[in-house]
Amino acid sequence: MTKQSVIHVEEGRYVIHVRTLQEDKDEPSAMAGYLSESAIITNLNGSLSLTLMLKDHQTITGFQVENQKAIEKQVNDETNMRFEMFELDRLPAYLPVRVQYEVEYGGKEIKGDEALRLYFDEASLEDADKTVE
Repeated sequence: MTKQSVIHVEEGRYVIHVRTLQEDKDEPSAMAGYLSESAIITNLNGSLSLTLMLKDHQTITGFQVENQKAIEKQVNDETNMRFEMFELDRLPAYLPVRVQYEVEYGGKEIKGDEALRLYFDEASLEDADKTVE
């Protein structure tokens, strides 16, 4: 699969495996532990959306997909998780994203802004309604 490959998504809701990679290498990003390894792809009436789960709402202060902010966010303060939904024109195998974060390390607050990529494994695409049995 080439880096420009586009994944065809039929009408419906799907779960897909996602890997968080460095911007310029096919190696895990330091942010990999902060994002879920699954995403939800929804194709409804020709409109494509991507829902991602951020595992640490307080550390990840911002997240953009192809320089777009989320069209919808849901925060669960009890679990410190946040779901963000993005509109897409297409689902590429490799999707550029940016993440802003704040973390305390050694008594100092560290802020960062990183470019990285999400890799979607087309072979793992499953109907979301069938996986929740």
